[in-house]
Amino acid sequence: MTSGLMRRIGTAVLALGLVAFVGACGGGGGGSSESGGGGGTIIKIATQTPLSGDESVQGIAIRNGAELKLQQEAPEFAKMGFTLQLDPQDDKGDPNTGVANAQKLAADPDVLAVVGHLDSGVIIPSEGKYHEGHLPVVSPFNTNPNVTSQWKYPEINRIVGRDDVQGPVGAIFAKQELGVNTVFVIDNITAYGTGVAEAFAQKAQELGMQVVGRESVAKDETDFSNVLNKIADAKPDLVYYGGLYQGFALLLNQAHSRGIQTKWLGPDGTFSKGTVENAKENAIGVYATSIVAPTDFTEAGKKFIEDYKKAYNDTPDPAAIYGYDAMGVVLEALKNAIQENGGKKPTREQLTAAIRAVKDYQGALVHVGFDDIGDNIYAGYYVYQYTSANPDTNGDPRLVAQYDPKGNKVGD
Repeated sequence: MTSGLMRRIGTAVLALGLVAFVGACGGGGGGSSESGGGGGTIIKIATQTPLSGDESVQGIAIRNGAELKLQQEAPEFAKMGFTLQLDPQDDKGDPNTGVANAQKLAADPDVLAVVGHLDSGVIIPSEGKYHEGHLPVVSPFNTNPNVTSQWKYPEINRIVGRDDVQGPVGAIFAKQELGVNTVFVIDNITAYGTGVAEAFAQKAQELGMQVVGRESVAKDETDFSNVLNKIADAKPDLVYYGGLYQGFALLLNQAHSRGIQTKWLGPDGTFSKGTVENAKENAIGVYATSIVAPTDFTEAGKKFIEDYKKAYNDTPDPAAIYGYDAMGVVLEALKNAIQENGGKKPTREQLTAAIRAVKDYQGALVHVGFDDIGDNIYAGYYVYQYTSANPDTNGDPRLVAQYDPKGNKVGD
């Protein structure tokens, strides 16, 4: 890493501790919130994330970020004669719930767009309902390639990167920065976890690393004894876990209790306060790739931290600003669609076209420009290392590497 990159991330490392999630306020309520005064034509923007259950840490953060942006923009829409309402849906990280919610939202004519989801395994089966209802979606956090590539629906877009780049970035980092020669790969049997683990494993082999073990463990499993026995026998230089923070923390704790010594790496689903909160000291030294840049990379990002604290009396999880910027994309496109429709409420089809037409939107943190299938051509990738067991500062993650949209290291 060059000194130039270190200068860029020096303050980011310190401030990223400030963006740790301490438990976003508002709980898992499903009621809508209204902004901008009464009397105008109602436009609802929904969110779909886990607001309850094990995945709610990031889900609530995304919902809060989206809500904050909507509230900030509401006065401008009120002047145009529109009342914005947030319609937050709890998908519980469950595909069936997500599909049912999508169907309900598609049937509500006041809902013009959705910010969501968190889980690729929830948004993918829900996409058909959004498409049937012509309801546009801007995803703040879904990384599985099939989110945009499988059906190429015009309604589906995302502001973050893809696992077919994130997985290889993890392998490149492991080989080039950590000197890893042998890896043991685990996934949590979800669209997200399996996809990113496979992408990592394929790139690892391409780079000359030996995959000495490949296992799948359900995301709700609590006993990793079988796979840990295999890890102990294989003695890999690194274990890669494709999944979310709950399973990762359990794996770290149970490995530590068995005295297993190795390096650990996970994808963005493990980059959360939840990893540190559950693994505690066992998270120190662990690495995670992410599609999340340090929030304070921009002045607008620093202001977002201040605004979020004032609004929710809490510090934001790194996922929160992605909910904020995804909502920003929706509202920017909505303004354009209203203008193109002569000042009247646009149709969903008009808003769908306006969202896909976004080519150069600068959010508080994320630069967004959609390609012809709804991927963000400016998406970046980042690698962090936890340096403390303090969940209130998200484990004080140290940014150790940054990669561009094509997976090339920045700063070499």
